[in-house]
This record gives sequence, C-alpha cells and structure tokens, in this order.
Amino acid sequence: MRAASPRKRNDLLEMMIDLRDGQNGAGLTMNELMAQAFGFFLAGYETSSSNVTFCLYELALNEAYQERARACVQQALQKHGGLTYEALADMEYLDRCINETLRKYPPLPIVPRISSKAYRIPDSDVIVPPGMKIHIPVYAIQRDERYYPEPDRFDPDRFTPDRVAERHFSTFLPFGEGPRICIGQRLGVMQSRVGLATVLSNFRVRPGPRTQIPIVYAKDGVTLQSQDEVFLKVEPL
Repeated sequence: MRAASPRKRNDLLEMMIDLRDGQNGAGLTMNELMAQAFGFFLAGYETSSSNVTFCLYELALNEAYQERARACVQQALQKHGGLTYEALADMEYLDRCINETLRKYPPLPIVPRISSKAYRIPDSDVIVPPGMKIHIPVYAIQRDERYYPEPDRFDPDRFTPDRVAERHFSTFLPFGEGPRICIGQRLGVMQSRVGLATVLSNFRVRPGPRTQIPIVYAKDGVTLQSQDEVFLKVEPL
C-alpha cells in the first residue's frame, strides 16, 4: 500500500521501499526486508518492554531508589511543562536506572558475530580465523565482579559519569558496540523512558504476594525473559 501511495514519508518503511527498488537491480529482496523489519521490532520494542518490566521489578524491591527516580521524573515534568522530549532528555537518574537494568538484565545475553579477518587475541597465541562465528557473553561480562562489584545487587549509581569513566566501554554491551551496534538503541531507550516516567509519575510499585523473588529466567528464546509473568502491586499516588 505504501509503495503504491503518492504520499512520501520520512520513516523506516519509506527507506525500506527505496532499498527494495534499489539501482541496477541491486535492491533488497522481500525476505531481506522482512528480516530487517523483524530486527527493528525486536531491537526497538521487545527490548524496551522487557527493560521496563525488569526496572519496575527492581524499583519495587528497592523503595529508596524508586523514590529518587520518581523525584527525578516529577522535577523534569514540572520544569518542562509535561512529558515532552526535553523532559525525557532531562531525567538523568532515570537513565541510571535504565542502564543498571540493562546491565543486570541485558536483552540479548549473548551477541553473535562473525569475524571479518584473522585476529590474534592479545597476550595469547590464539588466532581467530576469518569467517568464524563468535559469541560475545554479554550477560557474563556485565555480571563480572571485576567490573561491577556485587554484580547481583541493583545500584543505579554505578552509572554516574565518574564511575562510567573508570570502566572500559566494552564492559557495558546491552546494544552491542561498534559498526554493528543495535539500530533500535535510541528508540528502545526513549520508549523505556516514556513508560517508566508515566508509571512512576502516577503510581508506586511494590512487591505483592505473587511477585517471584528472585526471578527465574526462561530457558528458551532469543532475549532474556522471566520464566513466569512478573506480578507487582501498583498503588496510585
């Protein structure tokens, strides 16, 4: 329908139509376009919904952090006159909560890559040949106590500017890194901000009788998910 419409929009679908049409017969196939659409939804929607879920779960278990996050949200809403883009960009402590949730619950616990050329692992005789499939253990790296002391503890202040500067940038890989970094990163983070700001500005979340502590992870699936539904007690402010 969009391809047949005379109206043009500056969005992802328009870009995909242009890629399909291509030049000199080099356009993407429908299967390739479907793969791109799937990747975008997985990166931009699935990850943000699970991030909001896990973040609210942790804030429900840590009331002091929840109150700090709520104060941050309310201050930004008052300063910018509502839930505007400027307000969302001015919620620094909420971003710390989001990043700590992404550290503790990375959407993709393992990131697959394929080496493009031979590479010698530093300080070793191991050479990765070109074309080899590599798994980056994101979950293990982000739970390594060498980089994050008491890694199972939820602490948003791990992501203050000073503490972030102390760590190697590749110790935090929820969206990957480099030229293959997740295309949906900015969309996913923005959606997490909107969801969390909306909930925290109107409700208080607490653990309830059906809240599973600790969370048990599902054994199958591409993304990190709870094995069971996550139940929380929600109270209006």
